[in-house]
Amino acid sequence: MKAFFTIFVGFICLVLLILGNLHWQKKIEITGDGSSYHATAVNDDETEAFAQTDPLMEHAANWSEGEKQQFQTALAENRPYHILIVGSEQLGEGETSWTALFQNDLLATYGEQAMTIETTTYSETTAEFVSAGKQAEWAAKQADLIIWEPFVLTDNAVVPIEESHEYITTVMNEVKAANPNITFILQPPNPLYQPKLYRTQVEELKSFAEENNILYLDHWTSWPDPMSEQVRNYLNEDNQPNEEGHRVWAEFFIQRFIVQ
Repeated sequence: MKAFFTIFVGFICLVLLILGNLHWQKKIEITGDGSSYHATAVNDDETEAFAQTDPLMEHAANWSEGEKQQFQTALAENRPYHILIVGSEQLGEGETSWTALFQNDLLATYGEQAMTIETTTYSETTAEFVSAGKQAEWAAKQADLIIWEPFVLTDNAVVPIEESHEYITTVMNEVKAANPNITFILQPPNPLYQPKLYRTQVEELKSFAEENNILYLDHWTSWPDPMSEQVRNYLNEDNQPNEEGHRVWAEFFIQRFIVQ
């Protein structure tokens, strides 16, 4: 009996040793100063624990839960979280555009290993965009997040508001069919001086987003009142943002995406 007990205890110790070794090999290795990561086979509990201790997540405190989860997944998979910014030509271009200013601050905070950002502008209406099937380009990007200004000014007095919203739904559904975990954020283009139909379009876009549980970032709250003369100081003669307007637009997004 004593010999049997000794053999039994030895067998249990051997099993525990093997299981412990397998568990150790599945853990995530954090190398260097924590700026680069090597991920192996990771279960959900280990991914969550990793994300909660990652210092980059502290900067993302204002993000939605969906964005945070995708960012956590990207970090655990040792790949950059990819943001796609798309919209009309109101987004601007060049080093002084709000998208460039926003990108510079994001990469300075999160690093190029953790995040990539791409901006594309279009001259089409929502109807022309969907008719051309250009939403397939977005699906192919395999982005984690799409920040979309859905051609509101381009649609102005051309595409009825209800139809514009139908096209937005079509685009989002088709992109999500290819990438179910993607997050969409809608936003308006820049304010104009004393807008009429355009202001209605923007208000309806916000209502549409709220009714359909779509994230909506209303950067108009950071601009002067569109009905006041002051807003003209932030626009050029073509009703596009000037440098000051782009700076206001960028600062709104920087404060939302980066907690210092």
